[in-house]
Amino acid sequence: MIRRRFLPLCLLTLSAFLPAETLRIERPILTFCQTAVDVDVSLVDGMLRPGGGLFSFYPPDMLPLLAAVAFPQTADRGTVLRVQVLLSEDPETLSVELTDPDGRKACQARGFRAGDSGGSPLWLVLLPLPSDMKGGDCKLSVNAAVGPRSMLFRARLPIGSRGFVAETIDLTDSLTNLRSAPDPKRDEQAVELWNLLQVFNPGALFETDGFSPPVDGLQRRSAFYGDRREYRNAGKPAGTTLHGGVDIAVPEGTTVRSCGKGRVAMSSDRILTGNTVVVEHLPGLYSLYYHMSKLLVKQGDLVEKGQPVGLSGMTGLATGPHLHWEVQAQGVPVDPDFFIGEPLLDKGETLHGIIDTEPSLKEPLEGR
Repeated sequence: MIRRRFLPLCLLTLSAFLPAETLRIERPILTFCQTAVDVDVSLVDGMLRPGGGLFSFYPPDMLPLLAAVAFPQTADRGTVLRVQVLLSEDPETLSVELTDPDGRKACQARGFRAGDSGGSPLWLVLLPLPSDMKGGDCKLSVNAAVGPRSMLFRARLPIGSRGFVAETIDLTDSLTNLRSAPDPKRDEQAVELWNLLQVFNPGALFETDGFSPPVDGLQRRSAFYGDRREYRNAGKPAGTTLHGGVDIAVPEGTTVRSCGKGRVAMSSDRILTGNTVVVEHLPGLYSLYYHMSKLLVKQGDLVEKGQPVGLSGMTGLATGPHLHWEVQAQGVPVDPDFFIGEPLLDKGETLHGIIDTEPSLKEPLEGR
């Protein structure tokens, strides 16, 4: 079985199946590697090293896992990279990984079946790009597998070095204690929320269009996504954080609406975030609403885009009335504004690195 690893090479022959190519690897058990014509591949110390493009590895008595991949050509820190993969059949696993310019893994995400396109299964991966990751020339890897067959796609992806605001927030003694004094219940609530946001439910297909703002009318932002916050108490340092959402300054009692269709995963009064609602929109994609004065939904409710979920307030760790609105993708906070008007699934995007589906490749490969 060969799956997502470099292939030891004994004898290499090339057969042309334009616009695709098939590499035949002679081993104790024969293995084929079918590729698109524009792949970047090299031989180093007898090893076949896939550099860029699309590769499909499969035993000679089986058909290759055909695929095509679509993704934006650039992205910014703090956003979500939408990777769409069209396949000849549903994989057992599909995942995406991004490594930074230093070769370190910056982020990874699982994929889920989002529908069909032209009669073939279409899978979607929402890869969260952390606000503190290193920008520059990164490398994207897409992996899918069905039994002994696997697909690998690699490409260069520039990530912008987006800047973020730094701010200092003065806290009273009571707010400092609320944030940092030992409190088992607060710690228990933190673990509960963290565990909830790690849940990846492949069947949670509620919202595939863009989000809408959670409050009506003009909005004044009192804080932004990715703010580098330094807390101080009586002029002394009291900790630092990265702000995971946006703070919208609205009067207490303002109607807060769900930014998209989904299922209420949490509706609870928490120590730090006050009256809190969490809505699940897609597998691993959640919106969060903090500091509300009143909850209007309960856990398990199905909500429509724009449906009220609460009223704004200043419960929990808040220095004034506002709504903290946050979006997390597979446990990573990302910029909520990225999703406004931006479709989560776009079947019109261009697919790259197509492996050919020529009729001759649909026949059994035994004896080739």
